Amino acid sequence: MEQAQALVAVDRLRERMAAHPMGDQAALTVTISAGIAQWQPGEGLEHWLERADQALYAAKHSGRNQCRLAEAPAPEAVRMAVQPSLAASPPPVAPFLASANPL
Repeated sequence: MEQAQALVAVDRLRERMAAHPMGDQAALTVTISAGIAQWQPGEGLEHWLERADQALYAAKHSGRNQCRLAEAPAPEAVRMAVQPSLAASPPPVAPFLASANPL
C-alpha cells in the first residue's frame, strides 16, 4: 500500500470514529491522531518508527483528530543504516552459552 492510500484509509477510520460517540449518553467522543510513514528500502526499523512518531506528534500539535504523512527519510539516513563499515559487529557469544545444551 502506498503512503497516500494509507492516509486515505486511516483518515476514513478517523472520520468514522468521530461520527460515533461512545457510551449510552453520548458523553464520550473518541478522536484519532495518526502519523503514517512508508518504510523505505534500507531504512532501519527505529528510523522508520521515529518518522511515524514525528508525524503523529505533528498531527497532535496541529489540533489533534487528524492524520499526517511522515517526511521521506534523508538519503544519508538510509545510507548510514545499510553501510556495513558503520555497523557495529555483534558481541561474541558468552562461553557458557556456547557450551550449553539446547533445550
